[in-house]
Amino acid sequence: MSAVLLVITKEKEISHKLTWGIRLSRVMDLPLKVVYPEKYPKAETPILQDLEKSCSQPLLESIRKEIVAQQLDPPPSLYFLKGPDPLHQVVAFAEKESCPLLLTGQQEVHNNSSRVLRKKRDGLLDRASCDVLVIRGEETPKELNKILVTVAGGPHAIAALQVAYQLAKENNASITALHIEGESAEEAEGDGQSVLERVLNQMPPEARSIIKPKVVLSDNVVDGIEATVKE
Repeated sequence: MSAVLLVITKEKEISHKLTWGIRLSRVMDLPLKVVYPEKYPKAETPILQDLEKSCSQPLLESIRKEIVAQQLDPPPSLYFLKGPDPLHQVVAFAEKESCPLLLTGQQEVHNNSSRVLRKKRDGLLDRASCDVLVIRGEETPKELNKILVTVAGGPHAIAALQVAYQLAKENNASITALHIEGESAEEAEGDGQSVLERVLNQMPPEARSIIKPKVVLSDNVVDGIEATVKE
């Protein structure tokens, strides 16, 4: 059975990541499976943890306690992944469980920042065959009223808009699809609208009805996004 997969490798990220994992698995109507990977000399079969019993590994025990505290029915499943290549263990688990979405943190996808899943090349984003959502920050908004998705025209934008739409339905939120075009480009406004139209046409009609397309002219993409967020 398909599931949303959440990877946790750091103590301070447990609560924040788990909140997002629960939220996204709920809107996708899929069970949530949480994994903690650890480097180990020999690869072992994923170990399903009994949530009613304490775990000997400290971080695994912290995750178990947070899951229990949520008092969900049914609760997320918790697995301990052990092997010489934890990254391989995560990817193999995601494929075996037919996970359409893998949630992780920025520590797991950037070079030289995760002792467990770090790879200078061929990392998590390269190996995973499912969609990957990188969770940043440490605070989770209690309410989702407005969602902004930046759109450059590629497949990532479509995947992001699909997740945004599922969240918007659950929270009665509005979605803005933002495209940034350089101020000096000829026909910049029209080019931006064409990119948004091409992407939005790949979304179902019910999604398009609540997504507001927006083109901002800026020679600096980050500045354009920041200005729109403040607006």
